[in-house]
Amino acid sequence: MQIEEAITKRFPSLAPSDRASLANQIDEANTVTACHFCNSATSRHRCEKTMGEIIAQPKGKAQEVLAAVNLDIKRVLKDKQARVSWKLASVRKAFDKRVKAVLRP
Repeated sequence: MQIEEAITKRFPSLAPSDRASLANQIDEANTVTACHFCNSATSRHRCEKTMGEIIAQPKGKAQEVLAAVNLDIKRVLKDKQARVSWKLASVRKAFDKRVKAVLRP
C-alpha cells in the first residue's frame, strides 16, 4: 500500500503499530473526503501529487503530518467539487426543464 510505504519511509523509527495506525488514519481520511466523491467525472483528473509526496512534504511529528495531509486531502475534494459543479448545475437545469415539468400534475 502506497500510504504504508510512505509512512515507513517518513517515520522509520516509529513503532510498526504506530506506523500502521497513522497509515490507517490517513487512508480513512482520504476515503471519507476525496475518494468518496470520486466518479467517472472526477477520477479522470489526477491530483498533481501522489499520496507519498503529500505525506513526505510536511515537517513535524506524526500528528502534525496527519493534520497537514488532512488539509491537502480536503483541498483535493474542493478541487473535484469545483470541476464538476458546472456539470451538476447543467443536469439540474435540464431536469427542471425536461423532467420535473412533465412530472407535475
